[in-house]
Amino acid sequence: MSALVLMSGRVWVARSRVHVLSGSTGGPPVDDPAAPESFDGQSNGLCGAGAAGRLVLVTGLRTGQVDFEARLHDGPPPLGAEWEEAVEVSFRPTGPVVRLATPGGGRSPELHLPETDYRVRYCATGVDAGAERDTVLAHEQPVDRYLLDLWPAPPEPDRVLRQRAAYSARKHQRARDQRPSGWEAREWGGELPGERLRELRGPAMALARLNRPLLDALAERTTGEQRAVARWAARQACAVAGLTAVPWIAEALAAAERGMALPAPFDGDQRRAWDRLYADPAVPTTTVECPFGGPDNRLRHEAAFPAVLALADPDPLGAACEALWAAAVALGPHERDGLLERVREALSRTGPDPADPNRGMTE
Repeated sequence: MSALVLMSGRVWVARSRVHVLSGSTGGPPVDDPAAPESFDGQSNGLCGAGAAGRLVLVTGLRTGQVDFEARLHDGPPPLGAEWEEAVEVSFRPTGPVVRLATPGGGRSPELHLPETDYRVRYCATGVDAGAERDTVLAHEQPVDRYLLDLWPAPPEPDRVLRQRAAYSARKHQRARDQRPSGWEAREWGGELPGERLRELRGPAMALARLNRPLLDALAERTTGEQRAVARWAARQACAVAGLTAVPWIAEALAAAERGMALPAPFDGDQRRAWDRLYADPAVPTTTVECPFGGPDNRLRHEAAFPAVLALADPDPLGAACEALWAAAVALGPHERDGLLERVREALSRTGPDPADPNRGMTE
């Protein structure tokens, strides 16, 4: 199985943490006040994935340099025997810029990741030695080592795969004992949803921030109706981005609407689809405002494209959430609310007909 090395070298950590941030500019500055809340509801205390578009990676060393590598895979890689600790979480970037950062402003090169759902495996060795050492100065050799493996995968609960260090055992127990802080409820728009939606996180949580009643109504519909919403939203996203005029994308939309499997390049590794998008000169290039503000605009075709990828998701609710979120981002802040409210009203009346995804949601 091939692996793309996203970065490899020494990383500066502070307060025993390094962060993965994402967004239009790579996330907000790291002052770290919400780091504990990232572990709400988790069974592991080494990799916090509770905040959308962000990971908190715990290290044994409190301050200084550690050896660190990040790799992107097509699928789950084998877990090497050299790693003493290993946990897995799900993660989805909330923007095109993904980077590592430490509390206090330390920064490393960007991790170039398409916006999709990933499974993340965070591995470590030497964490007890790092915790005992506490600080490693710039001219000294690191004592603990870390690996971040990522591969495309639908969201699922976090897991502890391997635990040998006393330091890690304490961190895992602290996460399990932690009471919800209220942060997660705020991110979901006021109150926690059911476990089904909480497992999705990513686009579902982002959608809740825009229209929580729509998300709740969508979760109550049948799988056929959820599929219909996904198809409809994908077409809206592609239409506003000009992608319905691109033949291979139009073919995928038509196949989904006929209930057929998506054709190549949507039938395997998503990187093939992204590569074709970037290489096709027929793809229109326009920009749209960032969904929650920010200094930079986004490329509209990049915002819309995940809606097409969502049609291959085996989870109908996940596909609908992801396609709706992509459509909302592609339309921009001034148009998205009307689109989402139209879907909510249609669902509250009769729901879309799986055979006619436009019923109740007219153009």
